Formats: sequence, C-alpha cells, structure tokens
Amino acid sequence: MKIALLFSMLFILTGCSLTTSTEIENAEEIFTHFDCKNIDNEQLSHSPLTAFHERTLAVSKDRALKYIQDYKSGEITDIPIENFIQEQYITYKSACELLGGVTLHPTHPTK
Repeated sequence: MKIALLFSMLFILTGCSLTTSTEIENAEEIFTHFDCKNIDNEQLSHSPLTAFHERTLAVSKDRALKYIQDYKSGEITDIPIENFIQEQYITYKSACELLGGVTLHPTHPTK
C-alpha cells in the first residue's frame, strides 16, 4: 500500500514538473518575440508621449523577463506564466507600433 502511494505521489509530482517546464518553454518562446524593429529615433519627436511609449517598451520587456526568472525559482505562481508573458507582449507590440516600429511576429506568437 505504501509503495502504491509512493508511486502515485511520484507520478503526480513528475506530471506537475513537466507541465511547469512546458509552460516555461512556451513563455520563453513568446519572450523571443519581444523585438521592435524599424524605429527611427532621429525622426521621432521627443515628446512626453514618445517617452511614455519608449518606457513602455522597456518596462514590459523587463517585467516579462523578471516574471520568467521568478517563476523558474518558484517565487511566483499566482498568474499562469504564459498569460502574463502574452499580456506583456501585447503591451510591448502596441508601444512598438505607436512608435512607428514593427514586430515581425503575429499578435499571438504561440498560436
């Protein structure tokens, strides 16, 4: 009886770690899409709005990276990692487009 319980606990723990590993891999794949191209800084008007969008680019990318690192270390589990990284990517992509740049990936890079 104890052996069956031990094997079932091992199976459950292995399944959880595989799921977490897949989630992290998917999140890291989304993170590779955080790349804004074709922004011509010399032609941008340096207004408060432009500064806001430039800051949004940096902050959303930094948040995504920190969340991945914290998730790997077990510090964060309250929001599914893929959802959080996807939300940050949408914010990043929007700021990129508003600055006249383009991301070379679809809106939902995992789909």
